[in-house]
Amino acid sequence: MERTILRGAASPTVVAKELGQLKNFCNNAIKEWLTTTNLQLGGHKTEAVLITSRKKFEGIKLNINGHSIMRQQSLKYLGVLIDTRLSYKTHIGKICEKAARVTAALTKEWH
Repeated sequence: MERTILRGAASPTVVAKELGQLKNFCNNAIKEWLTTTNLQLGGHKTEAVLITSRKKFEGIKLNINGHSIMRQQSLKYLGVLIDTRLSYKTHIGKICEKAARVTAALTKEWH
C-alpha cells in the first residue's frame, strides 16, 4: 500500500489507498504530529473528513489520546466548507442561503 503524510502548518494530512489501514495510520500520524508540535488535541471541537471518490459514506472512527473523533461529511476550514468529494456543493449552498437571507433583510428594510 502506498501512503504518504503531508505535514502542513495547521494540521497533518494523510493519504492512503486502503481504508482498512487508514485508521491506524491516521491515529499514529496525528499523535506524532501533536508530539512534534507540542500541541494538545481539543477533542470537543476536532473533526475529520475523508476525501474519497467512493459513493458510499464509510464511517471511520479515530481515537486520539482518549478523544473520539468522528468522520464528518464536511467541515469548515478557514471559512470554506470542504466536503468528501471536494465538490464545494455544501459551501456554495451555504453561501447561497446566506445571500438569500441578506437579500430578504435588505428588501424588507427598503419597503
